[in-house]
Amino acid sequence: MSMLMKTLSTPPRRVSRPIGSGCGLWALRLFLLPHTLVGFGLLLTVPSRILVAAAGSDVNGIVDEVTHGVSSKGRPYTTVHYHYEFNGSIHKETYSPDNDDSDIPRWSDAVHGKAMGVGSRVLFLPDKSHPVRQTIMFAVAAIFWNGLMSIFLYASWYVPLRETWIAKFGTATEGTIRSKRIRKGKSNTYHVGYEFKSSTGETINGEQTTTRVLHDSATEGQPVTVLYLPDKPKRSLAVEYCSLKVE
Repeated sequence: MSMLMKTLSTPPRRVSRPIGSGCGLWALRLFLLPHTLVGFGLLLTVPSRILVAAAGSDVNGIVDEVTHGVSSKGRPYTTVHYHYEFNGSIHKETYSPDNDDSDIPRWSDAVHGKAMGVGSRVLFLPDKSHPVRQTIMFAVAAIFWNGLMSIFLYASWYVPLRETWIAKFGTATEGTIRSKRIRKGKSNTYHVGYEFKSSTGETINGEQTTTRVLHDSATEGQPVTVLYLPDKPKRSLAVEYCSLKVE
């Protein structure tokens, strides 16, 4: 039995991260915060637009100006500037009609649409801005963006919290190093593979992400202290090779 195995306290244990080791993790979490808020905004936009289209008030706006331009990719575009009155206030907005739309409005033309107060702002959907197509585009963008963000949130929040929970409350046993590998990329990731027997006698294989120094020092057949959840033994960690200090 390893010395660490002998000195581990019973759950709940004291778990901490070495000074400085969590800086990168918190930097990633802070970086993800505004991007996560954007995802929430996209999710709220879709039902808001559906609500306005279904139950909004009929409103007529007036075209103030129609401008034309060329995008950075050389594509021409048109922007319609208009204003409308809703609940006693004047609101100015724009929309971009299709270039092949033969019915592009002119100055002083009416812009019909649906409007509704949503939270602290007013949402107006002009009929000629193709609200159904735009809502579908918002829905696709919301699914893609939040799907992408969920991967980073899983890695930056769920995985570290799960590892801390296992370290704090997991059952301790002795395992054996069986393999090690390097996942190459812009920044190499180092992994140590191990196996152990659960309380039911089942042989469980696990893999621990670790540092380069600890990876290089690991040898096949070397004993390792493993903490695991008895009800879900595949959720485990190799104490000597994880980023936590367990006491």
